[in-house]
Amino acid sequence: MKILLSFVGNRDPLANDGTEGAIVAAFKALQPDWVYLFPTVKSPTSKSDTEENAEETKEYILGLAKEMGKEVHISIIPIQVMNPTDVQEIIEEMRQIIRKIVQETSREHVEYLVSISSGTPQMQMCWALLVFSRIIQGKLYQVVAPQFAEEKERVKEVNIAYLEEENILRQIQDLLNKYQFSTAADRLSYLAKEVTQYGSRQKLAETLTHLVQGYMYWDMLRYEDAYNKLKEVKASIKREFIELEPIVDEQLKVLGSLREIYEVVTEDGQYSSKLDIGLILVDLYHNMLRRYVEGNYADALARFWRIYEEGLFYVLRRIGVNPKNLNKSSKEDYKAVAMKHSSNGQLTLSSAAKVLKEINLQYVREMDQIVVEVAGKKKQSLSNNLEYLRKLRNSSYAAHGLLPVKADDAELAVKSAEHFLHFILQKHNMQSKSYLDFYPFDRSFYGSKLNKVLSSS
Repeated sequence: MKILLSFVGNRDPLANDGTEGAIVAAFKALQPDWVYLFPTVKSPTSKSDTEENAEETKEYILGLAKEMGKEVHISIIPIQVMNPTDVQEIIEEMRQIIRKIVQETSREHVEYLVSISSGTPQMQMCWALLVFSRIIQGKLYQVVAPQFAEEKERVKEVNIAYLEEENILRQIQDLLNKYQFSTAADRLSYLAKEVTQYGSRQKLAETLTHLVQGYMYWDMLRYEDAYNKLKEVKASIKREFIELEPIVDEQLKVLGSLREIYEVVTEDGQYSSKLDIGLILVDLYHNMLRRYVEGNYADALARFWRIYEEGLFYVLRRIGVNPKNLNKSSKEDYKAVAMKHSSNGQLTLSSAAKVLKEINLQYVREMDQIVVEVAGKKKQSLSNNLEYLRKLRNSSYAAHGLLPVKADDAELAVKSAEHFLHFILQKHNMQSKSYLDFYPFDRSFYGSKLNKVLSSS
């Protein structure tokens, strides 16, 4: 069902010279099944009214429809505005009316056709705003004055989709900067399927939808799903959007390494002491950064303790202690030390720190000399920060308590994780140490490149 909507002006249904007004011309060209007319109401307070014009337009269209052998329904809904040139007043009134019409006609397959040429310029602007904001999902039509066009060419569609596209593109860029990958993927999909009328932009939006879905999986630590998604993207950009290839190549390289690491880590967390798990720790660190940026401070704090614990476990493995199964430790003397701190053949975070201190005091002393600096706070050693963050964790809902985590405390956790990782990655010469400062899954790497691709599409 086609529905035509229009304000009613002083030139409807006919102008003073007898030529047909905009509503009549739109009806003849578009041949809707239903027409909604919106005249300004006649009242002592209104400065202008077009209710009589609306009634005359209705009768004129019904006469035309009869001649055409067409059935048409016409509804007149007067609008209560004191000033037909007040955009705010008009749009507040029309927003409620249009929502009601859309609700009443939602059961039908409806095509909304909006004639913008009748009424004041401010009324015409309101139609554009209502369609642009998708309060009504319709097409806009302009009716050209008869002296400027032949009768069959008077009604022309006004395409404002590009305005919505630009708005959506800005939203996507902002969402990516905030690491809101799921919502960004949804907006890209919407752009591709519902909005854009440009073939190249549609293909780009489809490609970026898959890419950002891969980022979403990566952010969830679902490395296998992320890898497979980016492999799909890699295959498609060989044909188009070649500028994305360097980004995807770097990211696939990292994801491939993460997959390989997890292939040799057992379900109970066991792995060889020769395995360089630094990349996992670095990935967790960047995940922690994303949680901090989005304001999820409790999760950022929780990530810190996962990084610190696994970092300590890695150090112990390197010196011959298996923290997950002490009986499999390669150093018998160190195993004996560790057993004193365990009741079940495994080490906890707390007991791991004690064992490391007893076995290699010098290592712990070097680690304690790490100084962490946070803006607006006094410089503190890593050991002091650990004690503070431990109490904070236990009192917050990141672990055993109910207190929220503050932004500056989350920042302290981020800085502490950064310094701790720098220390152990450098100390053990892990290949992944370069990724701590330059990581392919960080907005400083992909953000500007994706924004450039989006802006130039």
